[in-house]
Amino acid sequence: MIEIEEELTSDGLHKSGIEREFDDDNSEISNPFDPNDIAIVTKNPSIDSVIKRIKHKEIELNPDFQRKGGIWKIKEKSRLIESLLLNIPLPVFYVAADKDDNWIVVDGLQRLTTLKEYIQDKTLVLKNLEFLTQFDGFEFEALPRNMQRRILETEPVFHIIQPTTPKTVTRTIFKRINTSGLPLSAQEIRHALYNGKVTALLKELSECEEFKLATNNSISDDRMADRECVLRYLAFSHRSPETYKNKDLDDFLSTTMEAFNVMSDEHIDTYRQRFKKAMRNCRTIFGVKAFRKQVFNNERLFPISKALFETWSVVIGNCNDSEIERLEKCYVHLQERFIRLLNGYHLPSAVNNFNYRSLDFAKAIQQTADVKSVHFRFAAVQSLVDDVLQGRPEEDIYTDCIGLFGS
Repeated sequence: MIEIEEELTSDGLHKSGIEREFDDDNSEISNPFDPNDIAIVTKNPSIDSVIKRIKHKEIELNPDFQRKGGIWKIKEKSRLIESLLLNIPLPVFYVAADKDDNWIVVDGLQRLTTLKEYIQDKTLVLKNLEFLTQFDGFEFEALPRNMQRRILETEPVFHIIQPTTPKTVTRTIFKRINTSGLPLSAQEIRHALYNGKVTALLKELSECEEFKLATNNSISDDRMADRECVLRYLAFSHRSPETYKNKDLDDFLSTTMEAFNVMSDEHIDTYRQRFKKAMRNCRTIFGVKAFRKQVFNNERLFPISKALFETWSVVIGNCNDSEIERLEKCYVHLQERFIRLLNGYHLPSAVNNFNYRSLDFAKAIQQTADVKSVHFRFAAVQSLVDDVLQGRPEEDIYTDCIGLFGS
């Protein structure tokens, strides 16, 4: 029985529909940055000025920009306000400033959302206070004026990452800072730093009917896992797998976002149409089992694997109409070979020629940032498809992998 750990949604209570990957934090930085590139300014703005920034959208709290802000329960929100009333200092906030001095929230989204709800929106009513129980049931306007003033005049500490700090450095700062509470996912960080044409494209394609059908509408968009799947397709179709040279998937995906942000609308539309066609074909061939692990004589619907998504979508996306028709007719044969590949029943000679003897396919789709794993899984799936299309007997499988990618 295959045991798969599934990613959770941002509340930590529900499954996301995406298989968890275990090497997200093991990327290797090929070009270490100069510490002098880090530019961070510390300020102590009043809560009143912070609320004004939020009102004028100079601090972005849009759920599309990051994970949904209203995660905290009423008790947590009330205790935060109570801390202000008790003159207890708030934890430090981290934000990144753009060229117009608008702020991207790195750490403190839930606290800022709570302040907005209580002071600006007036939708929060205090409950279950621990010390100042006399204010239970109070909205902001119901507080005595001196208590309102105490909140508004509080000056929390903000560490502000300056726009002169390179994106690669800022990504590292985001990762280092987001270690507690509800840390941002890698895709949420990328979405924050590379906002533009590409973020609009990722949103559009993750919501399109073709993607929803291909994934059986099973991926929660809560932490942008759906948009990361789309991005992985774009990355490995825009740049072939052989161009992946360093164990830094985050940088590979980030530079793809940079490239799409300056790409012409006509060129982007080409990728849009290719992606939708790939999704239609994957659905046609695999049905509801597309991009998932499979087991003989087991109809369980496993969660989506990002590695399988990027691999199958790119390989199938490169097939012509006649090849898709043949793969559809040969689905049972294709599925059987895929399951045997997935369960490590074969270590073909081409894999040995690539110095992959210590790897198997199951590991290659789990260790998603590893260079050899990336090359191996694309080579193996491409060869599997070629073997089925050319009607090769199974004992000859993968012989055409030789030379597909460098070792």
